[in-house]
Amino acid sequence: MCEVENGEKLRKINDAHQAILTPQAHLLLKDFTEEDVHTLKAAAAKLLAKPTVTGLGNAYKEFLKWVKFFVYITASELLNLPYSKRHSLVSFACTALDKCTRGGILTRGITEFCGHASAGKTQLLLHLCLTVQLNVELRGLSGGVTFICTGNRFPSKRSFEMSKYFIRKFPAYEINYMANVHVEHIFESNALLKCVGERLPALMSSMCIKLIIIDSVAAVFRTYVDYVERSRDMRRLPNHLLQLAYKYNSVVICVNQQR
Repeated sequence: MCEVENGEKLRKINDAHQAILTPQAHLLLKDFTEEDVHTLKAAAAKLLAKPTVTGLGNAYKEFLKWVKFFVYITASELLNLPYSKRHSLVSFACTALDKCTRGGILTRGITEFCGHASAGKTQLLLHLCLTVQLNVELRGLSGGVTFICTGNRFPSKRSFEMSKYFIRKFPAYEINYMANVHVEHIFESNALLKCVGERLPALMSSMCIKLIIIDSVAAVFRTYVDYVERSRDMRRLPNHLLQLAYKYNSVVICVNQQR
């Protein structure tokens, strides 16, 4: 988004989601709430969407420069952001799987794992729980995992056996793989929404969570009688997850089982 000087064509932004904060603005607003930042971006986007008006006073021009300071960002700044506004990839640490997925699983989005029972979905998830903890040089994100189970219990024994393999494979890195996997068992949709909307943001900010897994999504929504309410709640869940994925540059994986 940019307003070009000397009467050139103006590319407009229409809402807060199209406004990208500059690195300086991120530093100034680091203690603000997400709602405050969204309000600021929405106001700035609305102002910058207006056509250029001639004969403006100096005070208004200075104010406009201040607004641009918050929502403009250059390509070079985008490449060099320490908190990475770009999408990152989490590798499977497996050449065949990385080739199939074009390098791994993208951050700042929701990826669905879908398949029949015993197809190997959980095995892939446990593998990603380990690879995401590796550092960037090994194509991980140096972060922890939140694993939300809505059906079967978390396979801790299998996860422990896999972690021992990673310890042998990467002996130079002293990582406590099991301690960085935070497990929650939830069996109702309201509890899942409360967890994702209230408790998970606090955990992600304090524990550097880089992978969120929900296994599975459909399990907690099958008991609904009111389909309108179910549709509303099913929209709320991905909204919460996407906000967290974008804010913390994290991977979100939702699992569904075919019948």
